[in-house]
Amino acid sequence: MTTRDLRIGFRVSNEFIADNPDVDASAVEVSINFMAVSELASSRMESLLAPLGLRKGGYNLLMVLAGAEGPITPTQIGERIVARGATITGLVNTLVRRGYAERAPDPNDRRRVLVSITPSGRDVVSDASAVICRSDEELMGIFSEDERERLIRMLGRLQNHLKKLTT
Repeated sequence: MTTRDLRIGFRVSNEFIADNPDVDASAVEVSINFMAVSELASSRMESLLAPLGLRKGGYNLLMVLAGAEGPITPTQIGERIVARGATITGLVNTLVRRGYAERAPDPNDRRRVLVSITPSGRDVVSDASAVICRSDEELMGIFSEDERERLIRMLGRLQNHLKKLTT
């Protein structure tokens, strides 16, 4: 049970605290608020990318391809975007179908495939990045540079901790 105060986010109710005296209420509140922010940011990103014909996963994959020094394997893509093989295959298929990426057999190992970005893919990722960067500036404009740096460090710690917990 939670309540929401728009000034401070979601808080657990007094009833929840009474029913769960051994639970760290602030840990639950941080987790709920983190998930709420994540969902809202993800939804916002999807709505910004939709007019460009992209979804979040496709944009992330194009960013990986654009930043690669050449064609890369689906495994390398997965390591950079933290996704399962089937998800990557689907994303690559979609981007290839749209002409944003292309597949080619690996000349050193015919069992592997290499994926690269096309000129059309570079154009769309450039347009999408401009939209996303403007949105990020607007979104994070409520924080000072110091607050952003602290937030980056805290989120980095949380990411590292989650990785340890899931391996």
